[in-house]
Amino acid sequence: MKIDRALLSSTCVTRDYLDFWDPVSAVWSEVFGIRPILAFLGTHAEMEAANLSQEHGDIVRLDVVPGMSLRWQATWALFYVSRFVPQEQFCITMGIEEIPISKNFIRYIGELPDDAYFCAFGDGRWREGEHTIPSAWHCAQARLFSEVYQFEASFEAEIYKLDAKRNIYPNWESAPLAPGSDKWGMDETWSTSCLRNSNAHVVIHPKLIMKFDADLNRLSREDIRDHTYTIKDMAAHRYMEAQLPKPYASFREQNERLFAEVREANT
Repeated sequence: MKIDRALLSSTCVTRDYLDFWDPVSAVWSEVFGIRPILAFLGTHAEMEAANLSQEHGDIVRLDVVPGMSLRWQATWALFYVSRFVPQEQFCITMGIEEIPISKNFIRYIGELPDDAYFCAFGDGRWREGEHTIPSAWHCAQARLFSEVYQFEASFEAEIYKLDAKRNIYPNWESAPLAPGSDKWGMDETWSTSCLRNSNAHVVIHPKLIMKFDADLNRLSREDIRDHTYTIKDMAAHRYMEAQLPKPYASFREQNERLFAEVREANT
């Protein structure tokens, strides 16, 4: 399972997330040999005004669906954009403000069978409906994303399909449950439900459980901001990923320092 594409998404509303695209796409491409693809939610004019580089990745523009929360449209676009890459390629989902740190973990995924649907974070109880799987670090062939999620032909139809599920999945954080509400967690609830009802060979990383602490070997935004880590630890593959401080403009120096250190640690 050699990862070909990183799936990212962002809206055009603020630069808080969009500003990550140019430097983050370069890290994915140059350090890890993975070409990202960005789902950009906005108009043609907004995309042109954003002036985003496509040197290290590709951008797919999706129209915003009126009357629906832009926030949760962006979270599901992370999965939906897999429709726009060759279906034989292997994709991995990731937040635009997150990057891998260790090539070792990418190699670990590469050793998995090609028919697997890999999730880095999760708890065995997801199969019984007690827990959901976080939406980052899903990795599978693009055709398997399509098979599991049965995407609609248009993004608008896809969003309306998911919105229709709002009364079926009351744990979507949407109080009151109404059209256009935020539905925070919709992406994780729906993707986990689809995986639960699919025939996919789901593989959960055996050492990573959903408790979000030091065992995850994640550099937090605070770690990066305060520089509580060392390049020596990074080179020893102690860390798996980094969650970058945002907005980018406010933490440009800290983020650029980390990008340089990731490059150095993986040479």
